[in-house]
Amino acid sequence: MKKKWLLFLTLPTLLLSGCSKEEAPLEKVSLLYGKMHGEVASWSTLASDIYGEDEPWYNLSYLTKLNYAELSGLVNKKENFVLVAKGNEGSCGCWQGFHRAVGIYAVSHHIKVYVIEVSDLVKGSDYFGLKCATGIDEIAIYKEGKILHNHDDNGWGNDYLEFAEWMNQRINLPKMFEIEEDQLEDLYHGNDPFFIYYRRGNCGDCQYIEETSLKDYLLSDRRIESYTFCIDCDPWRSIIDEQGVKHGMDDQTQYDEERTWGEYVSEEYAKKKAHFGMDDEEAGLSSGSFPTFYHVLPDGEGTTNNEVIDMAGVFYNDRIDETETIIDTYFTQARLDYACLDYLKNSSVEHKVLLNQKVKEGTYQARINRDSKTYHDGYRPYHEPIFYALLDASILL
Repeated sequence: MKKKWLLFLTLPTLLLSGCSKEEAPLEKVSLLYGKMHGEVASWSTLASDIYGEDEPWYNLSYLTKLNYAELSGLVNKKENFVLVAKGNEGSCGCWQGFHRAVGIYAVSHHIKVYVIEVSDLVKGSDYFGLKCATGIDEIAIYKEGKILHNHDDNGWGNDYLEFAEWMNQRINLPKMFEIEEDQLEDLYHGNDPFFIYYRRGNCGDCQYIEETSLKDYLLSDRRIESYTFCIDCDPWRSIIDEQGVKHGMDDQTQYDEERTWGEYVSEEYAKKKAHFGMDDEEAGLSSGSFPTFYHVLPDGEGTTNNEVIDMAGVFYNDRIDETETIIDTYFTQARLDYACLDYLKNSSVEHKVLLNQKVKEGTYQARINRDSKTYHDGYRPYHEPIFYALLDASILL
């Protein structure tokens, strides 16, 4: 049965609108990725569902704990994000209203909220603009790695609506939402069309498209009219055994008489990609490559192959030779004949077939030098127009 959480992507902003106390509009921070927090029944009853008397609030799934180095990474990459600096013990009743407000807002609006202990911050040489006061919790909204708005927990008490209004005045909600595997299964077993981005955190092609074309598109003023999700497939590349030991694809210890753990994990990884159609003969590339983007018209029965994959694209997986000529690519004449690329055939993109196209001079040498940015920049003039054609056709609708 289809889960209810799909219905709440847009509801919270309608429920929580109000008159601003500010004389002039505040500069808003556009959040890039949100997070689907599971099945949501109603924002008004959410507190009792997500908050337990004996459970520390900062350990709940709607918050992502950071250490000093991880926060430094977000700042250095000039990310837009929301952070809570936790300076109290989390047990005093006078803080519980603030904690619950953060949780309700995060879950009902499907945003990522990071949290760091003040005690971790003081171990570093930089507070990143935070007050870092013992006994005080502070929420901060960062734009391009710098605090644009912040507020401590004093004065809000149990007034959730006041907290929500403060947040609504200062952020633009994300347009793409991180999901887990069980949620992806729900999508394929449902009836609502959706757009899914299969990614890996350590994939250079993924990192490049996220830092350039995808980021620019999602942070633009375009109005997204489709459910838009992404899933990190790195967890598929390892398995935790019954003793709690993690085994990766390079693990040479014996799994059974015929296979090592690495071979077993690799087999299971291939099955995962096949299950979700990433190796589909028409829509996918090879055994499943990253980044892969699909627009799906589910049939309600869990079908994952080209029968439900309406539009598709696999980007930056090309190969070139020493003459700077593309000799292998997803965008071939043969694939252009498939229905999943109708969006490209009907678009104004100049170069729809990339095989035998010449890339920017120096791209081949950049590959040898492991200069990822220059290498990907050489392909970008070809891939970005196709990528935008796919996004326009599948999520603007």
